Amino acid sequence: MKKMTMAVALGVTLLACYFAPDDDTDIIAPAQARTIAPAPLVPVQAAAQESEAPVLEIRPRGQDEELGNAFARQSWQAQVPVVEAAPAKPADSAVTKPVQARAPAGAGGAPELPIRLLGRFLDDGRQAYFLQVEERNVVAYVGDKIDDSYSFDSAGTDTLTFTYLPLQKQQTLAVGEMN
Repeated sequence: MKKMTMAVALGVTLLACYFAPDDDTDIIAPAQARTIAPAPLVPVQAAAQESEAPVLEIRPRGQDEELGNAFARQSWQAQVPVVEAAPAKPADSAVTKPVQARAPAGAGGAPELPIRLLGRFLDDGRQAYFLQVEERNVVAYVGDKIDDSYSFDSAGTDTLTFTYLPLQKQQTLAVGEMN
């Protein structure tokens, strides 16, 4: 069968070659040679006198305020401004100390919850949760402590409950119905 297919292919190729046109000059015309005039010669000294090229100065890179620091630590949380107390009248060994003002607080004095739910899975029969805490991804279980600031208290059908440890305030994260 293979020999028969090869013989048919050879026959078709030979027929195509036999009936192919002999003269291909009708399709493509030969290229015409053309001459290009050379550029006018200009002495090197005359060219330098006509236009004085500006001297470029190489300077060290300075601090550019627009660029900022590409490697600085960045966070979405508000920075805590430091407010110094007003100078008091001199008293018996009174010392003034800087007082830190808290960042704007959310509901109940605790800051806005910096945790987002990314997903969940079963790990050896325990429910584990993928959480995004600020800019990091964390796997947490109910009862875990997150960043020494939050504890993961409970998980309901459509909410996760966390406690803000410095103020012992509970906060809930609405996540909708989980599959």
